[in-house]
Amino acid sequence: MKNIKEKMKQKIKIKLSNKFYDKDAIKEALSDFAGVCQGRILNDSIEVELEPKEPVENLEGEFCNYVLGLTKDKLI
Repeated sequence: MKNIKEKMKQKIKIKLSNKFYDKDAIKEALSDFAGVCQGRILNDSIEVELEPKEPVENLEGEFCNYVLGLTKDKLI
């Protein structure tokens, strides 16, 4: 198992379905997560790349949950 410092250096790629995730919500989440990681949308199929600034357990899961919450708020 990789130690936390090695894991921090790795970029995390997440492919999100546009059926569940709103692109504007992803942009907002990237802005909100700026203190923890750098991120960007790589293409129109909503592939997101996150680069941790510090160790965060399950960063990709937390990011996805946050985006889902923002997407839900936009639908209400």
